[in-house]
Amino acid sequence: MPESRAGPALVIYDGDCGLCRAAAAWVLARAPGSLEAAAWQDLGSTGLARLGLAIGDVRRAAYLVLPDGRLLRGHLAAAGALRTARWPWALLGRAIELPGVRVLAALTYAGVARWRHRLPLPASSACRATRAQWSPDSSNGCDGASGR
Repeated sequence: MPESRAGPALVIYDGDCGLCRAAAAWVLARAPGSLEAAAWQDLGSTGLARLGLAIGDVRRAAYLVLPDGRLLRGHLAAAGALRTARWPWALLGRAIELPGVRVLAALTYAGVARWRHRLPLPASSACRATRAQWSPDSSNGCDGASGR
């Protein structure tokens, strides 16, 4: 198990993704003092390894590192982050974990994660530079696989 960390839960997101940056900022604003956030590119492979993650993990999904070291991935990371937020967002986080909703949330997260480069949000320069040649199977900066 990854090492425990002092302080609030940590959201790890793709800093090259406009949607990811916006979502991290949005949830941080609704959970003051309960969450921290960091782009995986800023943590690097050493920082990720201390948390029990590898670059290959965070290229595909956001993670929430709980203070006890447990990791939540994708839609469960989003639900966990929302649970730390104020009303009504904490209730939404709990609702995402309900059996029927959980399946739908997993499918929705997977679809959005796969196609997030096409969404009309501000993208990083790495994403803008590769958007024209992007494909779902590529490994360029727009899909979070920039290799940084």
